[in-house]
Amino acid sequence: MVTAQKFVRNVYYHEMVRSLQKFGYGVENNPRGDFEIIGVGKELIDRFSKRHAEIDQKTKELLEREPDKANQNLKAIRANIAHKERARKIKDGRWSWSRLAPVSWP
Repeated sequence: MVTAQKFVRNVYYHEMVRSLQKFGYGVENNPRGDFEIIGVGKELIDRFSKRHAEIDQKTKELLEREPDKANQNLKAIRANIAHKERARKIKDGRWSWSRLAPVSWP
């Protein structure tokens, strides 16, 4: 199942990057397997990347509580934390793109 999820994620990223490049955007790959659009400022990226900071913090807290997990697959640990956090926020009704980028249409 995990292998299938990784495959689907890679296909999704590949197609998204291909489409962005088709529209003239430059793309830079990140070590964690995702990418950034060249020319998008750090401030804007940080505004929409709060989730990564939350996951980093939760991972750090987990490893402080359970140091034996530091030898395990950190990508899998982060993915598990991300899944739990996303599900919790959706359930609580706290997840919304509109709170990050309010848009008023004419």
